[in-house]
Amino acid sequence: MKVVFSPDNELHRAHADTLPEAGSQTDAILVVDDDSRLRDSLSNLLLATGYHVCCADGGNQALLLLKTIRFSLVLLDLNMPDLSGQEVLNFINAQGLDTRVIILSGDATFEQATRVMRKGAADFLAKPCSPVKLLDRIALTLEKRRRSLDFLHIRQRLQESRELHNFIIQNSPDLIFMLDNREKFSFLNERAEYFLGTPIAELLGRSLREFIFPDDWGKAEQALCQPRLGTRPDAAVELRLTTGAGNQLREVEVWTLPVILQPTTRTLAGNRQEPIVGTYGIIRDISDRKQTEELHNYHLHYHLHHDPLTNLPNRCLFDDRLTIAMRQARRLGQKLAVLFLDIDHFKRINDSLGHLVGDELLQLVAQRLRSCVRDGDTLARLGGDEFNLLLPNIGGQDDAAIVAAKIRENFAAPLLVGGKSARISFSIGCAIYPEQGDNKKILLRNADLSMYQVKEQGRDGFLCFHQEMLQRNSYFYNLETALQQGLENDQLFLHYQPQIDLSNGRIVAAEALLRWWHPQRGLLMPTEFLPVAEHSELICHLDDWVLRQVCRDASRLRQAGSELPLAVNISSQQLERDDFDLRLLSTLNEFHLDPARFEIEITENSLLQDLNRITQKLARLASHGLFITLDDFGRGFSSLSYLHSLPLHKVKIDRSFVGNLTRGCAEIQNNILSAIQALARDLQLCFVAKGVDTPFQHEYLLASGCRFAQGNFHSPPLPFADLLDLLPAPLSSRGAASPPGELVK
Repeated sequence: MKVVFSPDNELHRAHADTLPEAGSQTDAILVVDDDSRLRDSLSNLLLATGYHVCCADGGNQALLLLKTIRFSLVLLDLNMPDLSGQEVLNFINAQGLDTRVIILSGDATFEQATRVMRKGAADFLAKPCSPVKLLDRIALTLEKRRRSLDFLHIRQRLQESRELHNFIIQNSPDLIFMLDNREKFSFLNERAEYFLGTPIAELLGRSLREFIFPDDWGKAEQALCQPRLGTRPDAAVELRLTTGAGNQLREVEVWTLPVILQPTTRTLAGNRQEPIVGTYGIIRDISDRKQTEELHNYHLHYHLHHDPLTNLPNRCLFDDRLTIAMRQARRLGQKLAVLFLDIDHFKRINDSLGHLVGDELLQLVAQRLRSCVRDGDTLARLGGDEFNLLLPNIGGQDDAAIVAAKIRENFAAPLLVGGKSARISFSIGCAIYPEQGDNKKILLRNADLSMYQVKEQGRDGFLCFHQEMLQRNSYFYNLETALQQGLENDQLFLHYQPQIDLSNGRIVAAEALLRWWHPQRGLLMPTEFLPVAEHSELICHLDDWVLRQVCRDASRLRQAGSELPLAVNISSQQLERDDFDLRLLSTLNEFHLDPARFEIEITENSLLQDLNRITQKLARLASHGLFITLDDFGRGFSSLSYLHSLPLHKVKIDRSFVGNLTRGCAEIQNNILSAIQALARDLQLCFVAKGVDTPFQHEYLLASGCRFAQGNFHSPPLPFADLLDLLPAPLSSRGAASPPGELVK
């Protein structure tokens, strides 16, 4: 389009709006010449070539157009009557206009051409000029302009990128650095002064090794040497830096990678070789994170090794300290004592005052016991009302007796708990290392045996172990021997007590309960012989026997068309076995049983031994579909917070809570039952009430929303054959469709 300058400003603006912006694919050219014929000729030539054209008949008109329109090129005559081309060129330079100028002049002297070229003209052509030559020069000039604009744009973007990069680097919360091949700082961001306590100007040229804590130099090699070899370390390296004048330690993570100079070269062998020119790295302050981790690990370690109710060491920590104390005593030729303390008649106190008061009482007992021991002694709570006391470096039995007498004297005064006065006494047994036990197992057994001897003699006393106890103590020695024989002579058998869905009276599971037919004493219940087994290796043999027998009965159930889940109790000693989970799964596989049709029941006290290891084993079993039940909940006084981390499916409340449900005092127990049921619902656990023995308890639990129960009201423990008689039809799994018929009492 040809645009001719008009004095009418509005008309000029209308034409100007049709012209393209500079840098478009079609450039705008201004033709300035006072010769109208030449001006029209040039205009027509350019229009035919595809350019946008605007014409001015003199220098003044050219200035007006240059002020309002962006031109890519000006074809400028030098000799014009009103304003010369030289002055137009001066105006373009003074305004810094982004336009190129080609001079078309009849005065084609060298001096004239030199003058205008020095003033910034892109080219100089003499009139007349051939159209072909003119168009070639115009195309070349416009191409140079476009390339110049592209270069300026790229340089601008590069500058913006550098500024952004510099902003990010300098404002990073991490220390960003570069090292040369001598491991000297060649670049540091502004965080360097904060990390290293030294101005950046003084750091350049110094080695990073100067600031690494000497004990960490070995680890620093991974971060500093590998980049020089062209490899990147697999992970960040944690180091300590010494900072400031006080040489304070700062814990950091260091990431490094090689800085490679491109292009690569080749060795004589033809292998590619990439020249390494330095190391790029980032140092991140992890002091706060390390403190948080240390605090978390401390709390985790503390909870794993301490009783949550009394804050005393638990069995696991006591065993560790006993092992260390025995090792030291053996090396130095010293003696130590282990005392086993059991609160007399605690169950009676607990049942009469309630579990919450019982917990408070145990805390007060723990506080008073602490005042009776030395700083180097270890007082531990094993669970329930049982405590262990380790007395290292003592003279013998007399010293242990003095400590026991001090404990008994301190507890002569009653404890005030729950607004009531409670007198506490202990049955205390003792064993001395090495004469009364040269290994941990025997030492603990003999201390425990001594404590039971005190109980047999009327409680509230102290005895130190002597060999005659093994022969005359019928509760341990004779019963343990008889139990071993009973295991070998098939005197043990199982009964099964059903678990009932209270909403319809149907059986949903059955718990295996061990019985012993003693040749002289007749039928013995587990409470009469399991404590003996738990203090010897017999308990694990009993667990193995019970597990295999339950598996045989489960196979018989399956053959009878029933998939009723069977539950078996697991002792704490069995849980402590390293291969417990693998042995259990192997046994189930031997009998071709689905783990999902099998339940194991554990007690709270068994979790106090080594919660972390036990949780890992239970998690592996749960991953195979096996159901896990927490039995006798509320009797072990363990922390409720542990329930969140355990892979549990079911909680069975201790029978003492249900046993106290009688007319007139049910409301008191209802608060506790409601709280435990709410906890089970929140944790998505099945809740089972044990010890349901009366119609009132059944009706009360049903009305309170309890879904499942177990007790003599619904069915006493039954021989396996009688259990089969209650299951006339095949069962589906765990309360699904097609459950068994109602239980007939």
